[in-house]
Amino acid sequence: GFSDVLDSAGQISPRSIDLEVIGVLTQISAAASNFAMNIRLLSGFELVSEGFAKEQVGSSAMPHKMNSRSSERINGLAVVLRGYLSMISEISGDQWHEGDVSDSVVRRVALSDAFFALDGIIETTLTILSEMVVFQENIKRELTQHLPFLTTTKVLMAAVKAGAGRESAHQALRELSLEALAEQRAGGDANLFELIAKDSRIPLDESELQALLSDPLEFTGNAASQIERVLVRIEKAIASIPSAKSYKPTQIR
Repeated sequence: GFSDVLDSAGQISPRSIDLEVIGVLTQISAAASNFAMNIRLLSGFELVSEGFAKEQVGSSAMPHKMNSRSSERINGLAVVLRGYLSMISEISGDQWHEGDVSDSVVRRVALSDAFFALDGIIETTLTILSEMVVFQENIKRELTQHLPFLTTTKVLMAAVKAGAGRESAHQALRELSLEALAEQRAGGDANLFELIAKDSRIPLDESELQALLSDPLEFTGNAASQIERVLVRIEKAIASIPSAKSYKPTQIR
């Protein structure tokens, strides 16, 4: 009743098939692992939280800590999964004649545990997605601080259009950006646009500079349209599996 068969197999199936299977599982885990890494980084800047239960303990030694433990677990399990991929690669094309226990003992561990590891990664990822929190005010503060620096490319183009030489304008913006950044890092409140407006090498006043910040979403490039396309694909995938919408992940913390 099988639709596909191996037409030249001996006593055992080619172990390269096992390598292909765990390779696919590892590839699936990569997206979740990268997501978890970004959650951990953003949590460190207090921009998001993966969610923190009322009675959850972040650290047995430091009561104040709210570690991104679920994200850490995803990254750890991804390493475990890559370990199984490495294990199974060692027995791919390495059988003595018909194979023996030296290769079968590896696949019996790696194949089953790789699926368990990926299951833990997926369940934990779904838990984070259902519980994570975005700290919008902190994000706004970070944007307010860093957006003027990101705008210097637009400032450079506007300055050139207003008659400035590109090289002199570029040098001015580099010097002023470093000056403002150094002052901010020292605890000051340097305003980059005020510094630019006072510099004769940049023929733009502060109102013209502020106008360049009127639409911050411009700086996200194609991100919005990319998100829309991905959401459409997600909706189609969910629609093809009716039970997916009501699925509740195992709460793993």
